[in-house]
Amino acid sequence: MKTLGVVLAGGVGSRFHGEKPKQLMMLGEKPVLCHSVDILAAAPEIDEVLVISHIDYVPSIQQLLDGHPIAVLAGGDTRSASSEVALAYANEHGFDRILLHDAARPLIDSDLVSRLCAALDQADAAIAALPATDTISVSVDGETIDHTPPRETLWSIQTPQAFSVSVLTKAYALFDADPAAVATDDGGVVRRYLPEVPVKLVLGSRRAMKLTYPEDLAILETLI
Repeated sequence: MKTLGVVLAGGVGSRFHGEKPKQLMMLGEKPVLCHSVDILAAAPEIDEVLVISHIDYVPSIQQLLDGHPIAVLAGGDTRSASSEVALAYANEHGFDRILLHDAARPLIDSDLVSRLCAALDQADAAIAALPATDTISVSVDGETIDHTPPRETLWSIQTPQAFSVSVLTKAYALFDADPAAVATDDGGVVRRYLPEVPVKLVLGSRRAMKLTYPEDLAILETLI
């Protein structure tokens, strides 16, 4: 089975408020983006790595990756549109499986990549996730609690997320045909449009936290 590893780096970091996108900020001795790229490039389960960038930063990322056989493509206006650019590349180049990862989660490890790819031997979709440790409530109006689901049923979804290319292609075809479609992750697209396809939970990593705000960079620096 031929597997494409994708690093989604198409955001502009509107919540980060940095002088440049967060994926280009330095973390330790290299940019945030390069941490994920290096892990995927070294993983024996991954046959090729692709980076999806905001169109304005394609040249900068190509320069960062100079000397590495890694393609960099411009993404779309939304997270889902960027995933579809990667999916089109996977179909065009004959990949059977695709692993999608957010550049904003730089501290993944090779073990998590291996476990996700192994999960695809039994399922067509597998996502990294952590069981919720906080009590989480739902508010409809943003002012009062509507209800509180049982904590043991809740999981915090992470990336990477891994899929059969054929299944994810079918899910996105249905997504594109829905004028009300909204997605924040690829696993959610599969769950909504192909409910008959089980999405396997693979235990993620607390180190794989998401870089969202400036103070998160200091936490990641401590973790490495």
